[in-house]
Amino acid sequence: MLKRAYWPALLLLGLVTAVITWLTAARSVVGQVTDAETGQPLPNATVSVAGRDARTDAQGRFELRGLRGLPALQVHLPGYKPLRSTLLAGHLLKAQSSVALRLDPVELRGTVVDAATRDPLAGATVVFGESQVQTDAQGRYVAKRLLPGALITARAPYYRDSDPVRYEGQAVLDMALAILPVTVTVRDLYSNRPLPGATVTADGETLQTDAQGQVSYARLRPQTEIRAVLAGYDESRGLANPGDKLVLGLRPSTVRGTVRGKDGQPVANALVLARAPGQEPRLAYTNASGEYVLEGVPPEATLTVRAAGYARVERQLQREPSSDFRLEPFVAKGIYFAFHLLRPSYQALLRKNLDLVDRTELNTICIEIKTETGWLGFQPQFEVARAMDAGFDDVIDVKALLADCKRRGIYTIARIPIFEDDLLSQKHPEWAIRRSNGTVWRAAGGRGWMDPFRKEVWDYNINIAKEAVALGFDEVQFDYVRFPSDGSIFDTRYL
Repeated sequence: MLKRAYWPALLLLGLVTAVITWLTAARSVVGQVTDAETGQPLPNATVSVAGRDARTDAQGRFELRGLRGLPALQVHLPGYKPLRSTLLAGHLLKAQSSVALRLDPVELRGTVVDAATRDPLAGATVVFGESQVQTDAQGRYVAKRLLPGALITARAPYYRDSDPVRYEGQAVLDMALAILPVTVTVRDLYSNRPLPGATVTADGETLQTDAQGQVSYARLRPQTEIRAVLAGYDESRGLANPGDKLVLGLRPSTVRGTVRGKDGQPVANALVLARAPGQEPRLAYTNASGEYVLEGVPPEATLTVRAAGYARVERQLQREPSSDFRLEPFVAKGIYFAFHLLRPSYQALLRKNLDLVDRTELNTICIEIKTETGWLGFQPQFEVARAMDAGFDDVIDVKALLADCKRRGIYTIARIPIFEDDLLSQKHPEWAIRRSNGTVWRAAGGRGWMDPFRKEVWDYNINIAKEAVALGFDEVQFDYVRFPSDGSIFDTRYL
């Protein structure tokens, strides 16, 4: 009986011993570590259990063997929050358990603002390590997966980068960026030298350039127009963004120089003209030292210098504020070409006279381009003369003739009689000298004369002279710039 009573106890003891042996037997754990947000596997994560460590492979997988009981698991990976997990009781029922571990990335939040206005900076870039994020419309950002020790920097267009901050686990980091200044340098466009004292205006703020020709604006909006002015120069404008180093070149509008003869002596009272298409010419006369100053000269101007006894000099405006001239002596030795030589029937005689100039010491011809009767040796372009049909039809191409003279080196003068003008007195008797009875006054030869006090007559002849120059004449000679001297001069009435 006693022996029979021990059997259940022995059986129970054996069962308990078997269970304890099973529960305390060594087991293994396999698993995978992934990113909790993206689901991507995380390699190189460290999984620690009961003093044993395993590192995840490229697929984020790991295996730990020889585990007993229900130990706690810890997972560490830079850029992620540490994870602690305990194996469930079901682990004791298996020789090998499988677990899925998901790591939450660390986060850094903050706002990027303008250091001066404290306005949020949308679209700013926050850089941490090799990664970066952009701020939203409120200047806010969220940076994730930062590695310990990573340097954090904020940058934005037109702003200076923030000083780098080392990441040490902080949760919040606000950054303020200072806008970049704009530096403006004003220089002489031709000499490139800095221009102190220039007035620079930008966004309503006016500054004066220093000895280096510079000003600096602490705060300007993108694409701000900047204007620089200085006496004696054309103004200059440009667009600048914060951080730009803008250079404005001012073109000298004042041209200075000296006119000298071939012997180096100054030439006084020389006429210096600056002419540009569509603009009124600028003129100056040299002083006793041969010096001149021309102000307001346009950049495309042609400079012409003339003086009695010297050949005319003409050149394009150069890229220097000083333009000196040396004049060659010139004495005009010429012959006169009367109006009839411009007619085709007289071409042989005209060529004979040109050849005469070529083979002798002559160097000039004076062409009667307008007659005392009022006819012109070309077809005029201005309205008053066109309406009068003042251009004589039966003449050669005067422009071609003048081009030929240029090739031959012949100096050409256009003779234009002014106040004796029979055609103009007929077409515009209201501009003519009148008799006491109101009729047009005529000289002894029967031709009408124009009233010298009439500005309309001045303008008419000036327009003829301008067109003569455009044809290619070197010089214009105004003749009959006087009152009539023959006929009933005591029966003249003016204006």
